[in-house]
Formats: sequence, C-alpha cells, structure tokens
Amino acid sequence: MKTRIGPAVVVALVAATVLAMPAAKTPVRASTLSPQVALDWNLNAVTAVRGATVPLPKFQAEGMIHMSYVQAAVYDAVTKIEGRYEPYHHFKVSHGIDVHHASPDAAVIQATYSTLAHYLSDQPATLLDPLKAKYDAAVAALPAAGKSDGLAVGLAAANDIIKFRAHDGLADPSVTFTPGPPGPGVYQFAPAPSLQFAQTPWVASFTPFLLKSPSQFRPDGPPTWSVNTTKRSATSPSHMGSTSWTRFGRSRWRT
Repeated sequence: MKTRIGPAVVVALVAATVLAMPAAKTPVRASTLSPQVALDWNLNAVTAVRGATVPLPKFQAEGMIHMSYVQAAVYDAVTKIEGRYEPYHHFKVSHGIDVHHASPDAAVIQATYSTLAHYLSDQPATLLDPLKAKYDAAVAALPAAGKSDGLAVGLAAANDIIKFRAHDGLADPSVTFTPGPPGPGVYQFAPAPSLQFAQTPWVASFTPFLLKSPSQFRPDGPPTWSVNTTKRSATSPSHMGSTSWTRFGRSRWRT
C-alpha cells in the first residue's frame, strides 16, 4: 500500500528546504531606487515630449517612440546597478565607476535628462530651460553617497541607447506616403479645405524596439490534412456525449 503525502506535508517540506538554503549575497548599495523619483521623472519626460512643438507637436506614435527611448535608458541604468533583470541593451561604464554602490535615483534622473536633451535638442529654450532647472534641482537634492557614480551610470546608459538607436529610422524624410488612385479600400485624405496629411509615414519602416520580425509571434499553420483526420474530427463530437465513450474514463463525467 502506497502512503500518500498530504499537501500540508509538502508545504512544510518546501518551507524547511527554503529556510535551510543560504541567503543570496546582495551587494550593500548606497541606496535603493525610490519609486517616487522614477514616477517624477517619467512625468517630466511626458511633459517635455508633449510640450515639443518644433517643427510640429509630437503626434501620438512619435511621442510614444520618444518615451521609449527614455524608458529604455532608465531601465538599462537601473538594471546595471541592481542587476535583477536582463538589460534591453548591454553597455559599459568608465573604469573607476563603482556600479554596485551607485545611486539608482541619480541614474534615473541622469538617464532621463540626457536622453531627452538629445532627442529634443531642436526644441526652444522655453522647453529645455525648465527641464534643465528640474534636473539641477533634483541632482542637488540627492544624498552624496553614490551620487556621482549613479550619474555616470545614467549618462552611460543614455549615450548607449542614443548610439544603439542612431539609425533606426526616426523621422526619416525619405519615407513618404501618397494615397493611390481612389477605389474601394484605398485610403484617401479628406478633400480641401481639409489639411490632412501623412503625420508619421516613417513609422512604417522604423526599427522596432523589441520585435525582431513581423512573423515572430505568428502561430503555427494548420495541421497536415488527411482523410482520417477529417473523419475523426467529424465523428468525435457525436461520440463524446454517448454512454459508451470512455476515452478519459466514464468516472470523469460523474458528479
């Protein structure tokens, strides 16, 4: 006769095993990331991107792409310091930077500001000066411990994203869109006096941030067809409800 182990015993065994395992050694850091700093600088980034007006306000797709640059840099900077997740793109920091004791708050601030300063460099001072003032105030308020190293990590992350995405097709003027001859299903701009135009045609050829190919998540094709497969597919439903159907055992359906 086999002895059954109850769920409570299994839980107790697992708990005892976990408690007996040595705790992972985590480097002592200058500080841990403040969620509020991340939220504040996400809001600062959104405000800056939405406030961009040269040559035109950022349309929705364009604004989301700019925010993606920022978030990629911030994510990589914090991941470099805390090491809990796989980075979006690996990057190196200058020799002498103490990554393990760097301030993640400083890294978030620097990565956000440096990325925005690059991609919004064509914007007027009315947008860039307030952003710089927020950056200066935030950096000044940081504790000294790990600050300089955190700023260095954030700057390295931003520069890496800028270099990595340098030829991704952002605002490529060579990609245009002209509606074809009118016909069923052919998109057309509204007639004059409408001022409709192709807002961001370059997005069609823009290099995705994560997707490697259009078929990356495409499901497998249908199974190979055969006469026997078709017969089984047609007859199975009629057998499943019968009293003689025992493929999984009749007790399966008893209540």
